[in-house]
Amino acid sequence: MKIAVIGIGGIGGYYGGKLAKAMESNKALQVYFVARGAHKQAIEQKGLRLITADGGDITVHPTLVTDDFSALPVLDACYVCIKQFSLNDAMEKLREKITPNTQMIPLLNGVDVCQRIRKNIPDAVIFPACEYIGTQITAPGVVQQSGGNGIILFGKDPEHPDVKPDELMQVMDQAGIGYRWTDQNLIEIWSKFMFIAPYGLVTASQNLTFGQVLENKHATSLVKGIMAEIKAIAAAEGIWLPENIIETAYEKGKNFPYDGKTSFQRDYEQQKPDERELFGQVILDLGKKHGIATPITQQVYQSL
Repeated sequence: MKIAVIGIGGIGGYYGGKLAKAMESNKALQVYFVARGAHKQAIEQKGLRLITADGGDITVHPTLVTDDFSALPVLDACYVCIKQFSLNDAMEKLREKITPNTQMIPLLNGVDVCQRIRKNIPDAVIFPACEYIGTQITAPGVVQQSGGNGIILFGKDPEHPDVKPDELMQVMDQAGIGYRWTDQNLIEIWSKFMFIAPYGLVTASQNLTFGQVLENKHATSLVKGIMAEIKAIAAAEGIWLPENIIETAYEKGKNFPYDGKTSFQRDYEQQKPDERELFGQVILDLGKKHGIATPITQQVYQSL
């Protein structure tokens, strides 16, 4: 089985490292990394070092690490672990390596990621997915997990409902990758979005940490207001979230350090490309589609 991991950042490095480790016992498995810059060079020279929260510390060597999509073989499976602002370009380059039988697992934070991928790769099997993990590149060639259980929640592709990734799940078992195949995967994706988008938009636009948002009545009203708009849109999309989802999502902010910042906020402060379009514009667009007012998202989005 030929598997590529597109983007060997924190998330891609974690899952890619585990998949590459599985090659030691599964000789039929080939794992390809798409990485770039000093990180790619370090992996080429020394391998990828993965340090996990359970005390694991391994160094693995993929079949190939490359920044050239044309060097990849035709793929049986693919994990997409890049940011939204790189997605369109990457999928255009990846298209020739994907067949109607290729199974894709996108691990981006968004509710319309599969639709974005299909614009360039219309025929692949794409399993809507999300995960909860804290990871980062701590040095070129080194990825460290700081938290999260690393479980991938994914389910059937609505356009290929009869396809189940049995062989891929066997490989994930061999690699020690936690997962749950569920018919609630879209609810899981929207539930994660309910937390990550409002906190990301508000922390960045208001220049506040998690703790400051929680103790600031105005910032709290913005977070919960965006959450209410998302919940209404989800219902219009046929996604029925739990009745208490707003309070549950809001309370998750208390799990972070007082001075903790969202990754969106850090990118925004450092004037790096960020995912405001994935977090904010999609709410505005879906609200317009369904005739749902989104004034709070509009206010916060415009302030960015």
